Amino acid sequence: MVRWLLSLFLVVSLFGAQGQQSSRNESGQGGQATATKRAPTENFFEVTTVDGKKFHFLVTNEGVSCKECKGKVLIMDFFGKHCPPCRASIPTLAKLQKEMGDKLQIVSFHVQEKLSQQDLKDLRERLGLDYPIVDMMGDKSNYQFVEYIGRASGWQNTIPYMLFFAPDGRYMGHHYGMVDYNGLKRSVQQIYDLVVNNQGVIHKGVVPEEEKSR
Repeated sequence: MVRWLLSLFLVVSLFGAQGQQSSRNESGQGGQATATKRAPTENFFEVTTVDGKKFHFLVTNEGVSCKECKGKVLIMDFFGKHCPPCRASIPTLAKLQKEMGDKLQIVSFHVQEKLSQQDLKDLRERLGLDYPIVDMMGDKSNYQFVEYIGRASGWQNTIPYMLFFAPDGRYMGHHYGMVDYNGLKRSVQQIYDLVVNNQGVIHKGVVPEEEKSR
């Protein structure tokens, strides 16, 4: 089981204030856990969106590579339909996906009870969510992937929660709470430039580590 730890400078600091947060179980708190370094590990996962599309993720000590997101910054957005700050963030994320679609892929992971067709209609028609939605409770493989990524990143069930990965799969940081559009756009562009345009190191990146055996 991999564990990713950041050193020195988190990409989340580019956003400014983290904003309001909620929890999928009404009691979670954000944060990171410490870990000890172990041997390299790779794990492959296939998840299915609510529209039946497959996404394939390779999880390593360095981060996550997505077969369907090659050449793009990947944002994994963990949200819930009953979470007010999650819902408030959706229009911002949808706008960013539309404007930066050549450089960015957002994949949302719904982590509360299973979505109904009415829920999907609400998310799409009222809030404009038009990027892929993976329902954690809709498929066993989806559930296993979310649980695995949660442990790897030190997630404590607080939402909204986002993970950022460079186009080469490297873990670049996380963010709890609502996001500012301009700050988020700037962060995505900087992560993209770091790898694709080779504009140098923005920050020290990550120290990939294995989760300590329980």
